[in-house]
Amino acid sequence: MNTNRDNRGKFISVAAAEILQKADETSAIAVMLQKKAEKLIEAENEPPAWLKSLILALAVEVGVTVEEFSSRIKIVHPTPTDPVLLLDGKTVLCWV
Repeated sequence: MNTNRDNRGKFISVAAAEILQKADETSAIAVMLQKKAEKLIEAENEPPAWLKSLILALAVEVGVTVEEFSSRIKIVHPTPTDPVLLLDGKTVLCWV
């Protein structure tokens, strides 16, 4: 007996239920990555507006998980006016 339902309560196939579940998991991961990125840029005095979007895009594109985020992505300041975005200890982006 099919007991899978969508968010409106309609019966759906097992495959459709699995797709909905994966979509929910993906959304939850995106929210957690966004929180990690926000925490990372909070330390910046005057971060560029595009920085959070860039960090999120980078994390998603290279497959950084929420658990790995803090250990793989960092912002360092060799000089106060020259912050650098690092991925796995390697420079990905530098801005002034």
